[in-house]
Amino acid sequence: MELVGKKNVTSPIWQYFGFKSDEKSKPIDVTQAICRICMKVVPVKESQTTNLFVHLRANHPAEAAKMVPRETASANPAVSKDPGQPSILGAFAKSTKYKSNSERWAQCTAAVSKYITKEMVSYRTVERGSFKEMLNTFAKQYELPGRKYFAETAIPELYCKTRDSIVKDLKATNFVALTTDMWSSRNMTPYMSVTAHYISEDHWKLEAKCLETTFIPEDHTAEVLAEALTEVMRDWDIEQSKIACITTDNGANIVAAIRGLRWPWLNCFGHNLNLAINYSLQKEKAKTDRGLWRRRRELRKAQEQLNLPQHMLITVHK
Repeated sequence: MELVGKKNVTSPIWQYFGFKSDEKSKPIDVTQAICRICMKVVPVKESQTTNLFVHLRANHPAEAAKMVPRETASANPAVSKDPGQPSILGAFAKSTKYKSNSERWAQCTAAVSKYITKEMVSYRTVERGSFKEMLNTFAKQYELPGRKYFAETAIPELYCKTRDSIVKDLKATNFVALTTDMWSSRNMTPYMSVTAHYISEDHWKLEAKCLETTFIPEDHTAEVLAEALTEVMRDWDIEQSKIACITTDNGANIVAAIRGLRWPWLNCFGHNLNLAINYSLQKEKAKTDRGLWRRRRELRKAQEQLNLPQHMLITVHK
């Protein structure tokens, strides 16, 4: 269907609407505007554009978002020329919520998801009053989803998208350098982190991506560590022929694991420097029973076998 536009108008909203035309390309009925996007009929009265904006905002929010910043008070005679008074279009733009399937809503949700993951904050952040108030100040039209949506949908989708991008980069690059280290959380739970370092093919930029942080409850033997590293390479589809080098500390078990895998190995300069300084100052790091995961695990097993209450080891700090 060929539509003709309305003449002598300045409102940007008319670029999305037109009228049925006769043989002379003149509008047949100027009270029945037709949306150029979905071809739905929207009734209008003379120069009023309120219905047009409502339709565009409700059905095509992405296009409406592009159009609103260009509006002017002179585009519609019904709009007040007082700069202190909001226009009709502006009032509707601020009061109409973004639809959950709109591009703008997706952009806002992605920004919140990125904040949660980058800053490592709790999902409960999205339910806090101050956080909601801040977002409402930035974008009143955005309706923030609950923590369940972020935990079960938004963050997993962001993870999959990020993972696919990294896997693509790793397949494209010729060589990958790895770094790995064992560490413990505040409650002394042991983890192993593995980071890949490579030069991206697209931007010729050095990238560093933490591939995994794996919980390792077993004894940290060379066999256990080697299996954990092999599994990471398998999960990320990294060919062992691409591994240029892996850097670790001087721990006997991790070094034995790397030698067993026959990967090129380089000891960590920072770790060596730290050892040298501590040795020169003749300071030894104090070890406590509570700080040893193995002893905590053995205590817990013994308590379970004897049907005793689960208590932590008591340490005395000197």
